[in-house]
Amino acid sequence: SGHGRLNLNTAMQSVSDKIAIIESPIQFEIVSGIVDITGYADGSQFPGYIIEYGVGKEPDHWQRLVFSSRPAAGGALYSWNTAGMSGIYTIRLQVGFDNIAHRTVYVASENRVEILYPLSDDTLTGITSVRADAFGPEFKSYRLEYRAAGEENGWELISRSSVPAFDNIVGQWSTGELSEETYVLRLTMLANDDNEIFDETEVLVQSLFSSENAWKIPLTGIPSIIPNYGDFDGDGNNEIVIGTSSGIYMYYTDGTAKTENVPDFPENNFMIPIAVGELDGDGIDDMVALGYNPPMVYSYLSSGADFVNYLAHFPGLSFTATEHTFTKLFLKDIDNDGRDEIIIHIHDRTKPLGFIINSDGSSQQRFEYVSEFLPADLDNNGIDEIYAFIDDFSLLRRFDINGNSLDELTMEANGEGFSCYGLSAGDVDNDGLLELIVFGYYGDGDYVLLAFNYGFSPVPGWPHFLGIDPFIVPTVPIFGDLDNNGSLEYVTGFFDLDISYILAWNLDGTSYLPGSPNGHFSVTPQLGIANMLLLTDMNDDRMADIVAVANDDPFANYMVQRIYAWGNDALLLPDFPLIVAPGASTSNRHTPSVGDINGDGYIDMIITTADNSLAFVNFPGQLFRECSSPVKHWRYNRRMNNIIPRPIQCDPTDISDDRQQLPLAFGLSQNYPNPFNPATTIRFSLETKAHVRLSVYDILGRKITTLINEELPSGNHSITWNGKDYKGNEVASGIYFYRIETDSFSETRKMVLLK
Repeated sequence: SGHGRLNLNTAMQSVSDKIAIIESPIQFEIVSGIVDITGYADGSQFPGYIIEYGVGKEPDHWQRLVFSSRPAAGGALYSWNTAGMSGIYTIRLQVGFDNIAHRTVYVASENRVEILYPLSDDTLTGITSVRADAFGPEFKSYRLEYRAAGEENGWELISRSSVPAFDNIVGQWSTGELSEETYVLRLTMLANDDNEIFDETEVLVQSLFSSENAWKIPLTGIPSIIPNYGDFDGDGNNEIVIGTSSGIYMYYTDGTAKTENVPDFPENNFMIPIAVGELDGDGIDDMVALGYNPPMVYSYLSSGADFVNYLAHFPGLSFTATEHTFTKLFLKDIDNDGRDEIIIHIHDRTKPLGFIINSDGSSQQRFEYVSEFLPADLDNNGIDEIYAFIDDFSLLRRFDINGNSLDELTMEANGEGFSCYGLSAGDVDNDGLLELIVFGYYGDGDYVLLAFNYGFSPVPGWPHFLGIDPFIVPTVPIFGDLDNNGSLEYVTGFFDLDISYILAWNLDGTSYLPGSPNGHFSVTPQLGIANMLLLTDMNDDRMADIVAVANDDPFANYMVQRIYAWGNDALLLPDFPLIVAPGASTSNRHTPSVGDINGDGYIDMIITTADNSLAFVNFPGQLFRECSSPVKHWRYNRRMNNIIPRPIQCDPTDISDDRQQLPLAFGLSQNYPNPFNPATTIRFSLETKAHVRLSVYDILGRKITTLINEELPSGNHSITWNGKDYKGNEVASGIYFYRIETDSFSETRKMVLLK
């Protein structure tokens, strides 16, 4: 009422000498035509007011609408003509320097319904983020649905919303459990007069493993959660090795079984991940496997005699679904002789044990009551120390490689003991030396990361508290350079009921995403439990991406095993998630291995799946880069020894080898650098000669400029965008999309301009 506005105005005058309030339009209102902006621009020291608008919810640049020296107390401020405009805009009212009001609105001058992605005839292989426009002056709601192309009815709902969409995600369509055929995707907008406007597109749904770039084969028995690989016969080609509950199996990288010139593997349960390293010093990969029952260590050498060691542990080993309680087998050269020793840690609740076996199997050391166990060379003398944590006494202890106790530290805080959930080692203070990283919690406090120098002196600036309650069991944090700036970051993940969370921090303990609380980075878009994380470059942009496999949620509401990959901007990469096992349920923490496994120069991924299979995926056109893949295997490397590699910055001009000149497929690479200022390079490959159109669009889908529109020969190509539109004007900071189109191929990627 007017009486209420008078009282509000009086109250505001009493607390501020400058007032800025927008009453109309309301937040997120749909507007068109002439928009009346009303509110308060007043105060005892009123200097005048300015009204501006900008594109998006947080504009980088503002366009002035009006300056007025006339105060307003609840009346009209300005009439804004939005003719010809569509999208999300923000209005800003400023009175003085620090009295500012904002209002974000949807400008919809015309009714528009259009599916922007996927496009007609696209092939979908997993979970697809459907991007579309659905807005208009009479917008009421929209719904997204699908049906098989051969059916007249049978529409299945994907999503619905009463919020208009301006080049936004309107639904997540999971196609993993659908049969392979053509489907119609339809977006329908309901107007206030109950009229319906719709857009349709036909797409082909296909399993990831129906393409020539992936395969999947069933295994005998329940597989280990981690597959491994190596060139075990020295022929220059890798073989894949996997343990299962029934034995050990080897495969070529095309999925065929390797049955000749392989060891005579015994019968045992080999679900503990197999380690690959160097035992005999000949430069050819060797492997070590650990059987459950009886507890036997089997070492297979590329030269010299294989050997077996018996572990005195009764009644045998067991498999658990929690990372820190896994029985761990790993390899490390602890005495600097060029040959790996075999290290085993058994997380038995009554009597946890550590074992070290010589590289030739000749001797065996046993460490009792050690709940965590790690060899590392912190004093940089070339010989490792052995670090162990003893839970019963909250005791961190250092041994020499002969098992002699050298030093210890009681870890208590306010009378509370420490529960240790992981040990690793890496250079976290840039002094050129390794530090010991301890992960766990005191009493019932939050999880914490501690860092110690040799001799257990704490590293300045540590510990870092993670803000994760102890009743949650997160993955052990992993360290790597996320953004190619030469400095480590660290990440972890955990699930709470049916949603999984990814967290990331800078090395100083601040959240990796500015302003994000407690390191919050992302969540899984679908229900599920995310497993251990990797940091590896999955899109050839020379920056590590966060990779995680998610199993079905605890309540079995979404029984789809899939692989996620997030860029360092916390957004899912194009074509992710990948569905690897629809309709399968497991509590085992499957985690992939990544590398150039088949030797073609491009990224490969291997993974065991919830339906007891082995899967292989090749990413043609995406070069594998060691420099941007610091954690490409569980516990950092194929030895699985939990030593954090030092950051290696990628050279932006590096070329892997001549194989780049012979592209195997059409492909669009991630621009570099990204984010960028003022220019960035876009690379793409053509399998055959083609007419290419490469254009840049803003976040509203408006074309900014066309970079290429001509016929090009097959091969690898690149072009630089200078951050300007087709008129030669510099564009504002923000998110942009670049899209390549040929007669037979199209792809879109995102880039960020930061000034």
